[in-house]
Amino acid sequence: MTDALTLPATPPPAASTSYRWRWPALAVILTGSVMEMLDSTVTSIAGPTIRADLGGGTSLIQWLGVATPWP
Repeated sequence: MTDALTLPATPPPAASTSYRWRWPALAVILTGSVMEMLDSTVTSIAGPTIRADLGGGTSLIQWLGVATPWP
């Protein structure tokens, strides 16, 4: 008793169609990461000037660092 193995009538979709949005998604993720690092850099560099303009102490710079997400 042997059973015949039948193949499907239509082939499965190509792998490239299932990964259609991978490069645009990667571009969006990388752009967001770069913007986050840029924001952190600007806040770190401008921290002393912001502190002097607002008349705050070292705790103000700490709050600025916490408010800016690090990558």
